[in-house]
Amino acid sequence: MFFNYCVSQGGNLASVHSAAQHSWLKSYIHSRTNGYPVTWIGGSDSQQEQYWFWSDGSRFSFKKFCSGTPRTNTGLNCLVMNVSDCRCWYDYPCNYGLPFVCVRK
Repeated sequence: MFFNYCVSQGGNLASVHSAAQHSWLKSYIHSRTNGYPVTWIGGSDSQQEQYWFWSDGSRFSFKKFCSGTPRTNTGLNCLVMNVSDCRCWYDYPCNYGLPFVCVRK
């Protein structure tokens, strides 16, 4: 799974704490893919529905959810970005095979 890969490399899935970081991450993904694919980042509400946290343990304060999300379905516990033209966040089932971004501090 993507989370385990990041940890095995000494990092975590990316966390986003500001609009500037979100913009930078979109640009980084674009520079590597020449597009804006839906991409895993490190947000999850798998511990308790509707209580989001970052996989690196940092506080979940900045949010860029798409309209109507996050949803309250217990099977949608992981977070992707670059959904729709607004490049917003969406809660997805954690087992989808999508690109992901790891970071190390």
